[in-house]
Amino acid sequence: MNAHTAEIKPDIPSGRRPPALLKNVIAMMGLVQTMRDRSPDDDVFGCFYGYSGYGKTEATRFAQIKTGGAHLEIGVSWTKKDLVTNILFELGVLKPKGTLSELTRQAIELLSIPDHPPIFIDEADKLVDRGMIENLREIADKSRAPFIFVGEEALPDKLARVERVYGRVISWVPAQPVDLEDCRKLAQRAGVTVDDEVLETIRRASEGRARIVVSNLNLARQFAAERGLTGLAAGGEIPDFINGKHPPRVRRFG
Repeated sequence: MNAHTAEIKPDIPSGRRPPALLKNVIAMMGLVQTMRDRSPDDDVFGCFYGYSGYGKTEATRFAQIKTGGAHLEIGVSWTKKDLVTNILFELGVLKPKGTLSELTRQAIELLSIPDHPPIFIDEADKLVDRGMIENLREIADKSRAPFIFVGEEALPDKLARVERVYGRVISWVPAQPVDLEDCRKLAQRAGVTVDDEVLETIRRASEGRARIVVSNLNLARQFAAERGLTGLAAGGEIPDFINGKHPPRVRRFG
C-alpha cells in the first residue's frame, strides 16, 4: 500500500455501515490524492471509469464523504442550466436563480476558494451525450477547482471527442473487477462465513462485479440460515449463484 492510501479510514456519518475498503475504493482515494497534489499549473480533471457493477459509485461515495467534496449524478434529461444549478445546490445555494451566464459566474466564484475539495461528477458520460461538457470545462478552467469524472468503460472514448477536455485529464484510473481479497471483505461486511473456494465460485459467477458479489453473498447468508448452517464450504451445499443476467427464454414444444 502506498503513502497515498496507507491512512485511509472509513470515517462515515453515524447510522451507516462502514464501507468495505475494496481495491477500487483505494484506487479512487489515490486519484483524489493525485488531484490534491497537483501543481498550480496542472490541469484540473481526473477520470475514474469502468464496467457497470465494479463498485465505482461506492468508491465515489466513500471519497466524497472523506473529502467533503460535492457529488453530482448527471441526469439524462438535464439541460446546461440544470447542470450549473445542481452544482450550485451541492455547494450550498438552496435556490439558485439567474440566467445561465449569471449562475455560471456564481459557481466559478464559489469554487475558486483555494484548496477546494474535488467535485465528483457521476454518470459523466452524459455530459458529452447532452452537450454540457464545455460548460463544465469553463467552470473548471476559471475556478481551478478539481473535478473527477466517474463513468462507464466508454467514458475515455467519449471525452476524446472533446480535445479541450480530454487533453486536460491528468490522471486516468480504471476500476478493476473484485479479486478474492475483496470478496473476503465483502463477506465479512455481509456477515456470512464462506471459505475461499466458495468465494472464488461466487467471484467467477459474478464476473468480478462487486454489486453481484454482494447479491450472491446475501443469497449465501439466507441459504445457510434456512439450513441451520454456520457457513458455506467446498464440498457442502451451496445455492445456485446468480450472474446478474436474466434466465434463458423457455422454449415451447408442440
